[in-house]
Amino acid sequence: MVLLDNIFKNKILSVDKPVNVIGLNNNVQAAYVWNLFSVSNESILIVTNTLYEANTLYKSLSIYDENSILLFPMDDFLVSEAIAISPDLMSKRIETLNSLCSTETKKIVITNLMGYLRYLPNKDLWKRSNLSLKKSMVIKREDIIRKLDMLGYKRESITTKTGEYSNRGYILDIFAYGYDNPFRIEFFDDEIDSIRLFDSNTQLSLETIDNINIFPFTEFINEKEIADIPNRQSLLPRVTNNFGNLNDYFSSHIVVFFDLDNIKLAYENILKEITEFKQTDVFKIDKYMFEINDVLPLKYINISKLDNYNRSLYENEIYQTKEVEKFNGNFDKINHYLMKLSNEKKTIVMCLKDDHMIADFIGKSAISTVITNEKEIKPGVINIIKKDIPSGFLINDLAVISSNEIYKSNMVINYKSKFKYGAKIKDINKLKVGDYVVHANHGIGRYLGIVTLTVKGLKKDYLHLEYKDSDKLYIPVEKIEYINKYSSNEGARPKLNKLGGTEWAKQKARVKAKVKDIAQDLLETSAKRKLMPGFAFLPDDEDQEIFESKFPYELTKDQIRVINEIKEDMEQPYPMDRLLCGDVGYGKTEVAFRAIFKAIKSGKQVAFLCPTTILSKQ
Repeated sequence: MVLLDNIFKNKILSVDKPVNVIGLNNNVQAAYVWNLFSVSNESILIVTNTLYEANTLYKSLSIYDENSILLFPMDDFLVSEAIAISPDLMSKRIETLNSLCSTETKKIVITNLMGYLRYLPNKDLWKRSNLSLKKSMVIKREDIIRKLDMLGYKRESITTKTGEYSNRGYILDIFAYGYDNPFRIEFFDDEIDSIRLFDSNTQLSLETIDNINIFPFTEFINEKEIADIPNRQSLLPRVTNNFGNLNDYFSSHIVVFFDLDNIKLAYENILKEITEFKQTDVFKIDKYMFEINDVLPLKYINISKLDNYNRSLYENEIYQTKEVEKFNGNFDKINHYLMKLSNEKKTIVMCLKDDHMIADFIGKSAISTVITNEKEIKPGVINIIKKDIPSGFLINDLAVISSNEIYKSNMVINYKSKFKYGAKIKDINKLKVGDYVVHANHGIGRYLGIVTLTVKGLKKDYLHLEYKDSDKLYIPVEKIEYINKYSSNEGARPKLNKLGGTEWAKQKARVKAKVKDIAQDLLETSAKRKLMPGFAFLPDDEDQEIFESKFPYELTKDQIRVINEIKEDMEQPYPMDRLLCGDVGYGKTEVAFRAIFKAIKSGKQVAFLCPTTILSKQ
């Protein structure tokens, strides 16, 4: 913001030692970073303590220029990689690395501590790993498949979602990262004869293209092609000598830490987790990630709320900032507040995001207003600028107020993932040759793979199924919703049905009658549960409200909904029956602790079960 040029000194641009920035509240920190980015010729790498802080800052900075802000999000828990990696977070990290490798334009990249310490392929290896294919190119399919395996793509019978490929004869299907649809490569010997995009739902062709670029779908690039090693980033040094961390993806950049003291405390806790995790880890790993001192640059900015640093080691920038009140459209309060700022001789700047808000504010303001721009600010009046900023702030003699303080507004910016999930076909994308399947009309058969047949002059892919007496059935791939994978006790081999017989129809009739009996039993059980006396937990009280107000994170709509539903269940006088599930890092624990507190307030003890010792301590 031009408004802040005369206030923020940005000494890091001219000194060769760390700069400690003190006194900026949360609302001003994003403005400080954006101003630094505006006056500098370098990119900025921001390191926060937690993923939540990184997401929050990403939302605040994205309002200034969404195209310049990148996020590199990593789960805060060490064990998450061994238990479950979020595909959306991984996809966002890959997108950021691709962006940093494909442009020299300066960027702001935001990551949390776990993302900053993470082993990564260095920039040169990442760029060399890209695979470019074009029509008429001569290349062996085996070489492409070997490269796909190295880049993290998984071989499946049918390609339905990002990161998958399938090989059938002279046809190779790949759903590459960054594409909305998979593509189908047809070979003539070792020459690429054609490349076509196709619909992952229907498997039908969409359009012909001349070339494609395949980017890595993993940060674990197995350059040495070592077999039987899991894609755990802590093992990256075993599969390549070309590794580093996020710093290596910049040609020139400034590192900004958000409270380095707090980050170092969190790092000490991570070391304790590593010590405990080593006891159960079958891989004898010396270092799971970089040590923080290994990646601490000689010159950086530390944005801290406390002045507790050795002044001889740091160049200090000290500010006094305050937050702006929230008015939610109450113009009596707004005018009173603005009059107070005016009497204090503050320079008042109103940043309103659209013409409607500007017209509404001018019509209701009790103080003289002028529509202007950042370079022509006038004293003694309210300067109105058409600009969308995350939030207002008070700093020195400047008062900047945003639309979000004047009007009730919720800032929601969700990062978009380029990870594409499969649709109808995804439920059986683990189907392998030899598996038993059930067809809705023909019964139990055995899956023999996908074959390409020419019917009436047109090539099309078919599912090849085998039935009793070696009868064959070919199902067009777009009709795959008729097929389900057969489920049974481990190792049980079902009896194949006869095509065209009545056996399957009779079997379905028997099962339908049995299902009806089971449904009746379930209804009776549910009705009995409603009649059984249960424990009705007490309604929320003041203690519950105080407890919940201490949580620092803003709840999502889904969290609010399930919290209310769970509390309603708990207050009923019959046994509760509910399962809450969600991806890693989506706030299940916050929901659980609200229910725990509610139970304790009603005189109950609570057992909170976790799958590992480390998770329970966290």
